[in-house]
Amino acid sequence: MSDVNWEELLSANPEEIERPEPVPPGTYTGVITEFKLDTSRNKGTPYVQYLIRPVSPGADVDNEAFQKFGGSEKLAAKTLQQNYYMTPDAQWRLKAFLEKLGIPFGGRSFQAIIPEAVNKQVTVHVVHRLNQTRPTDPPFAEIDDIASA
Repeated sequence: MSDVNWEELLSANPEEIERPEPVPPGTYTGVITEFKLDTSRNKGTPYVQYLIRPVSPGADVDNEAFQKFGGSEKLAAKTLQQNYYMTPDAQWRLKAFLEKLGIPFGGRSFQAIIPEAVNKQVTVHVVHRLNQTRPTDPPFAEIDDIASA
C-alpha cells in the first residue's frame, strides 16, 4: 500500500506552483549511488544509467545562482544521471568512464565491472541544455563530463 498523502497533494494551489530551478552550471563533487540497466523509450536501445548524488559545488559554480537554486539543502535532494548506451559503436564511452574511475578490467565482462562504480566519488561538470522539442522552455541541467574525484 502506498504512503502517498493525496489530500495534501491535491490541496495545493496550482497558482503557487513554480518550475524548480535546474542545478546551476559548473563542477560538483558527488557520489554514484546506484546503476540501472534499461532500454530507451523511442528505439529500445540498451543503456546503463548511473545515478549520482551531488554533494558540493565547485568554485566555478556561481554562488548567486546556487542560492537561487536552493543551496546545499536543495542540492542534497537532487539526483543527476549519466547514461551509457550499450551498442557496439557506443560501448567505448562506458569503457572510458570506467577507466576514469580506476576500475580494473582484468579480463572481466561489463556485467562484472559495471556495479563497481557504485559508491565511487566523482566530479561532474554540469551544463544547461535547451529542450530540443520545446526550445522556448527553460533549459535543463545535464552532465557533460565526469571523472573520478
